[in-house]
Amino acid sequence: MNPFWASLGAWIYFSHRARKEKKKDDAIYDRAIRDAQQELAPQQAEYEQWVKGLPTLQGASTFDVRINTFLAEEGVIDLYAEYLERQFHLGQEFVAVLMYEKDNPNHTWSIRVEVSQARFGYVHHPLNQQICQELEKNGGSATCSARIKKEKLTGQYGVYLDLDFPITINALDQR
Repeated sequence: MNPFWASLGAWIYFSHRARKEKKKDDAIYDRAIRDAQQELAPQQAEYEQWVKGLPTLQGASTFDVRINTFLAEEGVIDLYAEYLERQFHLGQEFVAVLMYEKDNPNHTWSIRVEVSQARFGYVHHPLNQQICQELEKNGGSATCSARIKKEKLTGQYGVYLDLDFPITINALDQR
């Protein structure tokens, strides 16, 4: 038998099998998402109402302020990136909540970043003091747009905020 035909047959078999496995994995993932949404719907609805009432930090659509994800909840960035890739696309814009932590013993001008109630990390920017002062004027928390990008060199995910300097805050959320 010609090795070409044998290779082609093997390729067809394994491609078909991989497609079936992917469909099965996608169905399991979709079921898990639906179950989690149903189970956590009341808490998530309350959180989303709170987020909608927060002021919004305006950005220039550059998404160039990277957050330090070292202190993110374990695995949360990878899971959220997988969610975005499966449901939308990795570059999908989403809402992040910035919270000024006055009592943080490690940093004087500490800004925690949360997405859907999960800690994604902290902002460490030369203008943290200015950002914290603006947050404090507006109750200590505000939202801004964010994106996840996959680093080409390391293959790891990074979270980037859309902030413009000087800081501009809209009192009413326009989303």
